[in-house]
Amino acid sequence: MVLGIGSREGIWKAFEQALGIGFVADFEFVPHPNLRAIPIQDADINTQYFLAYLKEREMSRLIGAFCEVTLT
Repeated sequence: MVLGIGSREGIWKAFEQALGIGFVADFEFVPHPNLRAIPIQDADINTQYFLAYLKEREMSRLIGAFCEVTLT
């Protein structure tokens, strides 16, 4: 069975209920006394990030300035 969970906290709660194992990015990992992290070696793992905003705000000066600074 595969279960998709949309938040780090949800994953922790599922683990605490013994629902299985899961994967969390290293920058998302927060130590917890009841959980054990096992680093995965030699894996080609990629993460994508997306910028999202309301379509009607597309011409916003603030959004334009943010995109100019961060996406170039």
